Amino acid sequence: MELAWDYKNGFIINTQNGEVVGEILYIDPTTGFENQLEDEIKFSHYNFMLTKIRLTSAQRLAWRRAWLYLKSHGYDIDPVLLAKIIRRIYESKRGASPNAKIASATALSLRISGYTMNIKQVCQEFELDDKECNEVFEIIRELVKDGMPLPAENRYIKIMNMIQQFPDKEVATVAMRLLKYAKIDGRSSASVVATLVYIADLLLNRDITMKSIAEFYKISEASIRNNYKGKIMPVSVTLTKANVAEAIYIPKKICKDLEDFKLSPKVVCV
Repeated sequence: MELAWDYKNGFIINTQNGEVVGEILYIDPTTGFENQLEDEIKFSHYNFMLTKIRLTSAQRLAWRRAWLYLKSHGYDIDPVLLAKIIRRIYESKRGASPNAKIASATALSLRISGYTMNIKQVCQEFELDDKECNEVFEIIRELVKDGMPLPAENRYIKIMNMIQQFPDKEVATVAMRLLKYAKIDGRSSASVVATLVYIADLLLNRDITMKSIAEFYKISEASIRNNYKGKIMPVSVTLTKANVAEAIYIPKKICKDLEDFKLSPKVVCV
């Protein structure tokens, strides 16, 4: 009899006839888990964790939710790796919500394991609201900043790192907040970053020129000029005859996300 573990619904299924022959009763990242079938034969899960990882009860629950999601979607993830990520997130980001921590661990374990990581999609899968999704971006940003190794080819991580290099840290922080609203496909990373930094500069009413931002990221001013008017971000800018920003229109949800910053009086939330 060949068995399949249905992690999403918690059942063990006979693959030959589709019958439910058992239930996943217990799961624990420090010991693996056992399943008790109807005929009382015990099966040890094939991914039994030989490496012991000490987790708190809250961390074990988080591990279970992330693990069930990953396995139910067919991802081949090392359970020890996931446990280590969970522990590190819980130890470094105590103030974040449990849902944000679980989603962050899921996204990071996917990326480290070589899968495509789309943070927005992970937020949707775990039904996170905007505040919790913001926390996911913040958790990942902080862990990368603290030295968690991630493959460099991931565009989100590359863009995050490039934003952090900008000298004005408040502008960089606002640009980081804007990243989750950005359309990054089909554009170079440098172009995306420079545009986000320039928009952040406008929102904060800084006196940083487009030319200086373009030079810092080694791209042309035309690249920023072509991108910042609604192509990368849902932002609309009206200019005076002197080509100076007169009004900056941004969606209310972005305004809310930036409410802890002192924005330019030219910003209009729509």
